[in-house]
This record gives sequence, C-alpha cells and structure tokens, in this order.
Amino acid sequence: MADGIVSAVVETVLGLLSSAALQEIGALWGLKNELESLESILCTVQLVLQDAEIMQRKSQALQSWLRKLKYAAYDAENVLDRVATEGLKRRADSARGMQRKLNSFLSKRNPLLFRLKMVNQVRNIRGRLDALAKERFDFHLGDVVVENRFGESFDSRQTSSLVNELYVYGRNEEKEMIVEKMLDAVRDQDDLSVYARHLQERLRGKLFLLVLDDVWSEKHELWDKLREVLRCGLKGSVLIATTRIEKVALMMATIGVHQIGYLSKDDSWSLFRQRAFTNRDAKENLVPIGKAIVKKCGGVPLAIKALGSLMQFKSLESEWLAIRESEIWQLSDDENGILPALRLSYYNLPAMRQCFAYCSLFPKDYVMEKKDLVQLWMANGFVPSQGQSDLNLIGHWIFNELVCRSFLQIVRTDYRGEVTCKMHDLMHDLAVLVMGQETYVLEHDKLVQTLKLMNSFTLLELPKGMKVMRNLWFLEIESHLSLICTPPGLGDLIHLHELSIFIVGRGAAHQIDQLKELNLGGSLSIKGLENVSSAEDAKRANLIKKNNLTSLSLLWTNEINNNYTENYEEVLKGLQPHQNLERIYIQSYQGSRFPNWMSTLELKNLKEVTLEDCRRCDHLPMLGKLPSLTNLKLYRMDSIKSLDVEFHGDGECVFPALEELRISEMPNLEEWKIGNSVESFPRLKDLDICELPVFPGGFLQNLQNLQIGSSMIRTISNVLDDLSALKTLSLYGCSNLESLPDELKNLNSLEELEVKGCDGLISFPAVILEDLSSLRSLSFENCKKLKPLSGRSERPQACSI
Repeated sequence: MADGIVSAVVETVLGLLSSAALQEIGALWGLKNELESLESILCTVQLVLQDAEIMQRKSQALQSWLRKLKYAAYDAENVLDRVATEGLKRRADSARGMQRKLNSFLSKRNPLLFRLKMVNQVRNIRGRLDALAKERFDFHLGDVVVENRFGESFDSRQTSSLVNELYVYGRNEEKEMIVEKMLDAVRDQDDLSVYARHLQERLRGKLFLLVLDDVWSEKHELWDKLREVLRCGLKGSVLIATTRIEKVALMMATIGVHQIGYLSKDDSWSLFRQRAFTNRDAKENLVPIGKAIVKKCGGVPLAIKALGSLMQFKSLESEWLAIRESEIWQLSDDENGILPALRLSYYNLPAMRQCFAYCSLFPKDYVMEKKDLVQLWMANGFVPSQGQSDLNLIGHWIFNELVCRSFLQIVRTDYRGEVTCKMHDLMHDLAVLVMGQETYVLEHDKLVQTLKLMNSFTLLELPKGMKVMRNLWFLEIESHLSLICTPPGLGDLIHLHELSIFIVGRGAAHQIDQLKELNLGGSLSIKGLENVSSAEDAKRANLIKKNNLTSLSLLWTNEINNNYTENYEEVLKGLQPHQNLERIYIQSYQGSRFPNWMSTLELKNLKEVTLEDCRRCDHLPMLGKLPSLTNLKLYRMDSIKSLDVEFHGDGECVFPALEELRISEMPNLEEWKIGNSVESFPRLKDLDICELPVFPGGFLQNLQNLQIGSSMIRTISNVLDDLSALKTLSLYGCSNLESLPDELKNLNSLEELEVKGCDGLISFPAVILEDLSSLRSLSFENCKKLKPLSGRSERPQACSI
C-alpha cells in the first residue's frame, strides 16, 4: 500500500512550487501559467488524500490510483528540483559576472536545449497529474467530513469511563500521584480562581470533575474557548486530560504534567496473562514464549492488550512460536489493537511522515545521531521549505516533534548538546509498514546529496569534477589533516549546507570567494589562509552572513613569514563570523594583535575559543567579557608578556561563564593580574597550566581540578592560596620543583594528589597527610630523587598510596 507517503510527497512538491528560485526561473522561461496550474491541481488532490489513504485498505483500485499519483508526484519533484536548481545557478552566475555566463553557454550542456527539455517535462507532468486528479471522482473522495474522517476504522479509539479496576496493572502509584495533585489543587483555591469566573448557566453552582481522554488538537484557540466554558464551575472543579502529544499537555496544564511510564516486566506479564489465558490456566510450555512476546511490546499497554487478546484464541505451541518470530504488523487489522491506534498517530503527523518512515531503513534498536538524521532527511528532500526559513532548522523542529509524539526516543545528550535517539520496536514496525515498497523505488536521475568520508587519514585530494554535483547538500570529511586541496569550483554547489573543510589555493577556482554564495551551517574549517591577500578578499567569504555556522576553524601554515604581519591582521579582520557562532579555533595566526570583533559582546553565543601557535601575537583579545564563554585554550603564544585587564576586561565580573581554562607554553609571560574586578572566574572548575613562568593567584576559590606542568617553577606556594574547593591536584613535569609547600595542608577538600615526572622533588612531608582529611588517593610516578615519606603520620583511613 502507498499509505501516508503520497500526501507527504505532494506536500514536498507544493513547497517546491512556492520557492522563489522556481518562480523566478518559471517566469523567465514562460512557465508561470503551467506552474500555477500544477499547484492548483495538487492543492485539489491534497484535499482528498487523507480520505484516500484511509479507504485504500478496502479498495485495490484506490491503491492503484494512489500508487500512480505517488510516482507522478516523485517525477514532478525531480523535474521541479532541476528547474529550481537552474534558477539558483543563474542567480549565482549573475553575481559572479558575465564570464561565468559565457562559460556556462559554452559548456557541454547547452542551456537553450536544457530549457526546452525542462519546459516539455513540466508540461507532461502537469498533464499526468491533471488526468489523475479527475479520476478522484471515481472513488467518491472528499464526501467525508474532516472531523469524522476516521469513521469505523478506529472504533477502538472510543473511550469510556467504565473500567474494571480488578484488571488494571502497574498504575497504583500513578493514580495516587494524580489524586494528590488534584487534592492539592482543591486545597489551593487561589491557583484555580480562573475556573470560577464567568459562570455558565448550565453548570452554575456545581462542582465537577471532567476527564478529556486522548486529546489531539494542538490549536490554542480551541482550548481557550473550552476553558472559557469550564470557568463556570465552582472552585475546586478539576479537569484531567490525557494525550500522546507533549505539546498538548504543556498547553493545557495548570498544575503540572505527569508522564505515564511504561509498564514493568511483571505488570506487563500480568496484563498479557489476564488477556491471553482468560478461561484457562497458563500452559507451562507457553509461558516462556509468551514472556518473549511481551518483551517485544516494550511495556506499551496497548500493544500488550492487543497481542494478549490475539493469543487467547491460540492454543498450539507452534502458533505461539509463529507470533513470537513474526513482525507484529503482519497481524490482522481486524484485531482493533495497536496497529489502528498507531496508524492514527501516524496520520496525525503534520508534514513529517516521510521523515518518520525513512527511519525504517535503520535496524531495530539502532542508535541514530540527530544531526545525521536531519541531514539525511534534507538530502532526500523530506524537509519541506517554509518561506525563508532555514531547512536545517525545520529539520531539527521535525525531529523534536517526532520525539514529543513518541515516534522517536532520546537516548542521550552529550556535553556539547549532540543528541542521539532510537525507535521503539513497535514504532519501527510501523515505519516499515508505511514505507512499503518505497525502499525499492530508485529514481534514475536522483543524484547524490550527502557525501561523508570517514577515517580519511591518508586522503590527499577529492575528484576535480565534484562541482557538477549540484544537488549535493552535505560534504563531510572526517580526519582531513592529510588533505592538500579541495576540488575546484565548490562555489557551484549552490545547495551545499554543510562543508567540513575548504582549502584556499592560488587558482581562481580555489579562492576563498567560492564560499560567498554558500549558505553553510554546522562546522567549517578554512585552511591555507596564507593564500588570502587582503581584507577585501577575506570578506568575499561572506562569513558574517552565515548565521547557521556554529563552529569555525581558521588555519594558516606553520611557517612564519616575517614580511606579512600586517597582512595576517587584515585577513583575520575580514573573516568576521556571524554572531551566532559558538566555537572558534585559530591556528598559526602570525599577526601581533587580534581584530576587535573577537572582543565584541555581539559574540554572545560564543562558548569555546582555542588559539594555537600564534607565536608573534603580543596582545590577546579581551575575552573576559564574553557572556557565554565556557571553554578557553591558549597554546604556544610565545610573545605574550602579560595577562591583564586588556585580556580580562574590567567591571563587576570577568569570565562570568568560564568553566575550563588551559594555557600552555607562554615562555615570556611576566605577569598575570586580574585588575579591579569585583568577581573573577566565578564558575571556573578546571585549570591546566603548562610551561608558564608565572602563575595566577587569588581568584580560584571555586576551582575543583588543577593541573600544573612546568620545568620553569621552583615552588607552587603562591598558587595554593584560597583553594578551599579543590578536589584534584596534578603536578607533572615540574623538574625543578624540590619540595611541596606547607600550604598544601590547607586544601581541606582535596581528594586526589598526583605527582608525575618531577625529577627534582626530594621529599614529601608525610605530616601533611594528617590535615588532608578528604584525601582518597596519593600517587608518585617517575620522581627519581624522591625519598620515602618523611616524618610520622597517620594518613586518612580511606587514602590509598
């Protein structure tokens, strides 16, 4: 069956027809009337599609009509996408000048012949769809009122307040929690005073409890009207609503939302057993098979009840084994169980059915990355365009909607906000069902839209002809350190939304202006910046307009050119990113100063900054005022002499959000002072200092982890002041450190002390251990001169040495 895929494809085609690029090229090619007619036909068909998708199960002729409509819609999508791509290409060529237009005309593909071909294909598609649209009258579609669209097919969703409490499993705690919330609401009349205003005549003076079961509508205006009616009840009247959609619950809630969990293993079995063995004792040989079937249901009561009712009429072990080994969606539709209910959920998905069905291509229990999933949806054209909205944002919205509606389940969210998910087994079966024959359909002109190269440690270059892959949306190369160049003409890939690496070369087709027209998002690394000659050239990358970029790496060669310090500064000035940027990495920049945009408060979303091998820089940007900066790394900054107010800034608080700071190899640093700020580094938890001749002091009150590695220091006594929250102290490579100071005993919260490679360390006063009451671990490694612990001590009982 075609199921709900057809309406999703039609929705995609309608989105294409409304795109500015298609309308622009359509007017130029004389296709305006054809496109308007095509849009009108599809809008007419769309009105009856939901009826057709439900009724098709009873009519093979209707299934055939939907199948033909689906193929025609796919063809329309392909043709219109090619026409729209041509429109975007013309716009890009116009921006780059007449030479590009001449090159296009002289290319192997004659634009005049291409235009004639596309015009004919659009007209043919319009004719096919028009004929199919007229056939809809043969099936009497559109006669069903929308509100009653699901009719008898979903009688199982009718709800009732008549429940036999003897057969309710696993909900006692849930019931008590909800009742307690209701009682709290009644006790606190002020919170529910809204229900007592504007009493309606019919319920005047009455106290009521109203239960709305299985609410689907997400329309605020409908809920607002209902709420106005219900305000007529006495204080203490209560409404309870159940819904599968979290958004609905949040919209209606006044005293909180309660999430109903899955049934436990024991409760699931009790429910199944009550259904499957109603008039008989459970046969011993059927119990383990039944428990395996129950496990497949994953604690979903609706699935357990449906399968339990089915097994009631099966007594042979072979029948039970067949059910255990089969896919649940091969069960009869007439059982009025989980299948119709989940189909109802599926039919209520707005403009995202293809995205859900696509997930059937992954194995069951497969953990999917949100970012990859959204990219694949976009690459396959499943994400509908909505005016000027970014498709990537729409894709993430679709993902969140599928999670809210329980079609996807979040597995974890890591510290960088990267999300992984998977599908419940039953949802995966539903996706396989609705996908039907889709996985076997491969359009002959469907081009590659996502290209990912993993573990490419030895890759030197990519094919030079990649610029013809005009439908490419994502080009991601992991581990690209060996790459010496990127393909010429990447600027022609006008659909490209993510590009992990761009290497600036000397030829025109490798210049940084290739990035100008690309609406890039995600992470971008730009290498070879020594080949950019001026600020004007750098500005042609148009980074300041790329509002979807979250991570940017700017890399020069490691070679230092003594003659072009000012050129470095001008180029970096022209590479100013959009204020939405979250992470920036700069390597081998050889200017003496950083541009002002790195210090501006406009970079309010910047969370991570890494500056590495900037050896000629003698002034750091003022990073201390960035409100969202949580992670800062400074490596091999040879010319820095002072970390002062120019770096920290002044005012009430500097580095207000910083949690992790790593500074390595500033051999000429002479001072590190904070200035007159009232509060400094209030959230700093981790500090790693390596090869610094001076250390900070007096602002590390909240520090929990401290690592020090420097052959330049002889004492750390000035570092240990006011470190009352410190839990871990690591000293490594401090070859000139001869002893540990007495101030060590003031670290009351210290749990772990680690000393490695401190060749000059002679002794450790064991008496200090008596004051370190929280110490759990003490370790020494490669400290060649260290003598056995000196002095008598009673170490903390839980401390291991």
